[in-house]
Amino acid sequence: MVMMFSMVGQHDESIRLMIVAGEASGDAHAAALVRALREKAAGARFEFFGATEREMRAAGVESIVRADELAIMGLLEVGRALPKFWGAYKTLKAAALARRPDAAILVDWPDFNLPLARALHRRGIKVIYYISPQLWAWRARRVRNIRRDVDLLLAILPFEPAWYKEHGITHVEFVGHPLAGEVRPRYGRVEFCVRHNLDPSRPLIALLPGSRRKELQRILPPMIDAALHVSRARPDAQFVVALAPTRSPDEAKTIIDDALSNGLSDSIALRVA
Repeated sequence: MVMMFSMVGQHDESIRLMIVAGEASGDAHAAALVRALREKAAGARFEFFGATEREMRAAGVESIVRADELAIMGLLEVGRALPKFWGAYKTLKAAALARRPDAAILVDWPDFNLPLARALHRRGIKVIYYISPQLWAWRARRVRNIRRDVDLLLAILPFEPAWYKEHGITHVEFVGHPLAGEVRPRYGRVEFCVRHNLDPSRPLIALLPGSRRKELQRILPPMIDAALHVSRARPDAQFVVALAPTRSPDEAKTIIDDALSNGLSDSIALRVA
């Protein structure tokens, strides 16, 4: 993050940073970034504010907009939520103009953050984009937005800086993937299976329905149905529903009970973790 510290600079007073993230994953990565900044510049006084979820608030970021109230899925929900997104956009832009942060750090969430980057950059606020949009995979035309509106791009995949430089963006720095230092096994396969009453010698399949409430409600039932089909072909298969920290086991168990209400619950080894 050398380029980032160089951009923000050193101040006798506090360093004021606006930070905006949406969805559980962005919230977790933003919170980790906040903690890393405080650790790397232990002598500095930071003031963070922006769009937050639970982990950012726990890390001490002042919540101007609660991003967890904007979590949606599906085109119909997007249409219904447009007034909320527009309100959040206007609130964040007004806060940035009133408080004039040393920089705005926009984390992932490109459909919201790229328009916000445009508004902030046009008003003279430095924009740092953390977790660059995967333009090399789709909607590459948005590279012109990055080139025009972003002062520093922080990439998490090693090949991304070269791709961006080929497209005229030189203000890019590879900082590593945020999960590289976070995802570690808490215990091995045998201990995990013992904890969840599973057989370590049998195949184990993870079901990952997502972090949003609506995702759990809509995606988990067909996942369970698919698991039942697999179980009929492979009776030795076992299944674990892996939950995001934003979802409770009781939520998943209620959905599972409903999905298995046809009397097939004894025919499948299914656990929640």
